[in-house]
Amino acid sequence: MTVETQNEAVLELQRRLERTEHALECAERRAIAGRFGAEMIHEINNPLEAVANLAFLMKSEQLPERAVHYLEMMEEQIQRINLITRQTLGFNRTVERPLKSDLVQLAQIAIRTYSRDITAKNIRLELDLPPLAECEVYPGELTQVFSNLISNAVDASEQGGRLQIRIRLRSPSFHFVVCDSGCGIPAEMRNSVFDAFTTSKESGNGLGLWISRRIVEKHGGRIRWRTSTHAERHGTAFRVSLNHSSAAVEMVH
Repeated sequence: MTVETQNEAVLELQRRLERTEHALECAERRAIAGRFGAEMIHEINNPLEAVANLAFLMKSEQLPERAVHYLEMMEEQIQRINLITRQTLGFNRTVERPLKSDLVQLAQIAIRTYSRDITAKNIRLELDLPPLAECEVYPGELTQVFSNLISNAVDASEQGGRLQIRIRLRSPSFHFVVCDSGCGIPAEMRNSVFDAFTTSKESGNGLGLWISRRIVEKHGGRIRWRTSTHAERHGTAFRVSLNHSSAAVEMVH
């Protein structure tokens, strides 16, 4: 090995080390933010309960019919907030075994996380979700997979693009699919899609798909993708598949 080759190898190792250190710093910041968020939710629950009680007391007063209707709408939104906070606290906890979870609910949590970005880009969101899709999974980890795929699809989408999200049962597996109408994955990146630190984003660390595949494989499943960069038809689709043998699937159509 020549001196130049050795120097290049050392420089490459240094670059990889720097990327690893940066990724670890980002992961630590996210962990701290997650703990802080959980503490904040605990604090939010107390005034939220007080508002719910006040709304209940106001309904017992002699109020115009329209005011009662508005109070009922307010109570409905309070219940939604309460549900979201409970789910967030639940998914923030580390679980040692799979739990019976509704995949539709997990998908909706991930969708809500990026709803502002979807609206800002005027993306047409097309959902094909059953009323219920229950199976044994690690809910927090699978929500992370759904979030990673949706985040990538939103980032890849242009203004006025289309985003399709669906959950389907094709015995003996269920499939979670995310399709975007972006420009597609360039040919030079296709062999390293699931490699760590592979990204086309300016602010990304290239760990999302790498982590997602590890989580899916932990569930005994597979994650596949297809893409097109053709001018007349372009976009990317990712599909997460879990076998019935690795997850007890119950699906209501």
